[in-house]
Amino acid sequence: MGYVNNMIAACQQLTGPWELYISLHPYLKLSAMTLPSNVHIFQDAERVKTLMPTIDLFITDYSSLSLTFSYFERPIILYTPDYDNYMQTSGFYVDYYQYLQAPHFSKAARVVDFINQEVDHMDLSYVHELKQKTFPHQDGHNTERVVQFVEKLAGGEH
Repeated sequence: MGYVNNMIAACQQLTGPWELYISLHPYLKLSAMTLPSNVHIFQDAERVKTLMPTIDLFITDYSSLSLTFSYFERPIILYTPDYDNYMQTSGFYVDYYQYLQAPHFSKAARVVDFINQEVDHMDLSYVHELKQKTFPHQDGHNTERVVQFVEKLAGGEH
């Protein structure tokens, strides 16, 4: 929660009319907090799915939702203050920073500085590349491929 509190405090320096929605892991114990009017905290995975199409900027730590969010071709920023510890305890199957190629920060204040100064003129080619890696079949024939796969399975071919 310390990292969340750091982000909440840093967001008071945002220069634009940003609303911050913080989705916490369901296992994290959330205590009562007084929040600024532009900060909203929730622990409902369904709400994330509802909000995602409307979000202008996605800030995450290690969530696979960054892959899903790439579909919308909007900026993704990584806030990873505990990266070294995370690497020692959990790790990744890929080089995380290299795979996502998203701007990454260990300090909440740097995230806010980046949003204030650079997010409006970001080169989103890294997001487009991530979308292509995550969703390689964007040709309108996905249902056809699924049907062919099921027919192959039903026919006994493996």
